[in-house]
Amino acid sequence: MRPILKILIVEDEPTARDSLRILLEKSRYDVIATSDRIEALEYLNRDDEPAQLIVANWMMPGTDGIELCKSIREDQTLPYCFIILLSIRTNSEDIIRGLDAGADDYLMKPYNPDVLRSRILAGTRILRLQRELESANQRLRIMASTDGLTSLLNRNAIMGVLNDEVARAQRDGTTMAVVMSDIDHFKKVNDVHGHIAGDHVLTEYSGRITAGLRTYDSVGRYGGEEFLIIMPNIPAEGAKDVVERLRYNVESTQFHADSQKLTITSSFGIAWGHPKDFGNQNDFIRTADNMMYQAKNQGRNCVRFSGLPAEADSAT
Repeated sequence: MRPILKILIVEDEPTARDSLRILLEKSRYDVIATSDRIEALEYLNRDDEPAQLIVANWMMPGTDGIELCKSIREDQTLPYCFIILLSIRTNSEDIIRGLDAGADDYLMKPYNPDVLRSRILAGTRILRLQRELESANQRLRIMASTDGLTSLLNRNAIMGVLNDEVARAQRDGTTMAVVMSDIDHFKKVNDVHGHIAGDHVLTEYSGRITAGLRTYDSVGRYGGEEFLIIMPNIPAEGAKDVVERLRYNVESTQFHADSQKLTITSSFGIAWGHPKDFGNQNDFIRTADNMMYQAKNQGRNCVRFSGLPAEADSAT
């Protein structure tokens, strides 16, 4: 049985429209029949899963298939669809106009039903290749922005989020928090239990951090055992409470490494405020980094907070 494919007919002449609908339904296609450009566009924008292939008449009162093709290709919200134009026009200039407007194929009237079915099958192959290409591109986008070990955002991606959130906070006049986190004594985990065990700890740690954040917060692996957390639109006390809860969750639950259970702690530095006070994203990073090193120097397993940007030459 042929997989069901939605086909949209755009044909103003009732007899021709019904004949085409019957032909396609006999070939086991899911057919939607419309009479003009406006009706077709209304359907495409209304249906959650619109037709993937369109068979449209060129000559229609008030508008034509050329304008329909242009409207569909200009609408970036619509998924890609394969368009076949039907027309009595036979000269090469008209065919070129149709293809330039966005049509994928062209068939002269009166058409041979078997030829039309073959053109539709060719269109389905192109649609399948298009879906495979989109899927591959999506996988590449995910790979390019994801840390391979923890599945968190990688450094470039989380810095992109930070840039966007700083711009948003500047525009909206809201406060935000940037948090730097580092696993305490992580080198000992690698030295004693091996790097595979260390990888397990990093993976578990990233999961616990993610689970403790708000749905609109972001976290990424900044490098090694360092993680960068971005919390938009949050008051100072709210940021402190969230990060303290993260610290406690890490400390109070055991990690698994090399068939052993380990107690892991981490140090956190918070930079909080309005972007206008910090200048740019680097000032947020610098301040959060300084606060994290203060936490390290003051015994680890704690949270340090600053609402003022650190001096550029004070980073350690």
